Amino acid sequence: MFGFSFSFNFKQPNHNPLRLGVNYKPAKTSLAGPYQQLIIQTTLSISTSQIFSYQLPSTFLPLTSTPHPSFSATTRPLTAINPPSQPLHTPQPNMGSKTRPHWQYLIVFHLLQTCITVLSDASDIGKLITFKSSLNNPEALANWDPNVAPCNLDKEIWTGIICRKDGSVSGLRLENMGLNGSIDMDILSELPSIRTLSFANNSFSGPIPDVSKIGLLRGIYLSNNNFSGVIRDDIFAGMSGMRRVKLQKNKFTGRIPGSLTKLSILVDLQMQDNEFQGEIPDFEQKGLKVNFANNRLSGPIPSGLRNQDPSSFAGMKFQPFRESLD
Repeated sequence: MFGFSFSFNFKQPNHNPLRLGVNYKPAKTSLAGPYQQLIIQTTLSISTSQIFSYQLPSTFLPLTSTPHPSFSATTRPLTAINPPSQPLHTPQPNMGSKTRPHWQYLIVFHLLQTCITVLSDASDIGKLITFKSSLNNPEALANWDPNVAPCNLDKEIWTGIICRKDGSVSGLRLENMGLNGSIDMDILSELPSIRTLSFANNSFSGPIPDVSKIGLLRGIYLSNNNFSGVIRDDIFAGMSGMRRVKLQKNKFTGRIPGSLTKLSILVDLQMQDNEFQGEIPDFEQKGLKVNFANNRLSGPIPSGLRNQDPSSFAGMKFQPFRESLD
């Protein structure tokens, strides 16, 4: 039977090198089923110098690591694709042949994918630790340990982490933690699975973080901080997946960014209790809920917002509806 083993040394900036070894050994092959389908049962062992929570590709059983620097998994039987209901010919594998069947190369491919994903997870951990170092007063993030995975599948291990079912980090929910300092969007943009960022109810100040650096964001929550200054008009340009933008209770000034009107699936926009000026741009998204109350806005309310609660425009100097030019 065909087997192999190999190892990697992976250097992480500012962290100890990651050593990853893989050992693959087929445990059993047999012919089964009405069409003589080839069934393979294998064992995959991965040992690392750090601890990971990882789920194998969909053709394998899910894997959850335990708090130990090595783990292993045994796959469920892999069954070849069913042949036609009346096959003309059923090939019989030659177990003594030196030629490796195609399914062995398929397994090698999946194992390489596994290794790449584990290495990617290690890189993500390093980036999150780097992000933490940019924050002041990060005591609430004390369990962000570079030797512990942030997620156990979809279960949060690190405080404030949002996890996907495959164990990747899909967002940060760092709320009510007394945080301040800088929000390093450059390092966060290197996390490929990030879709949600919430830094609500903290003490951040200065200009709005450049959310355009993460074009796949679906939600940004910055309410109840001390952010200030003008938000550039095109900051949300091209962010077609954005659904929720919450910037209320800060000190933003200038005009409401026109790029918000181009977010076709935007459903929740909270801009109240700032110092925005000028007119409200034309919002035409269906099902959109907005709040522009308690700013320095003036002029007519766009007709596309005529069904909003009137309290969403409290404090405006002039409030008749503006008809669309379309």
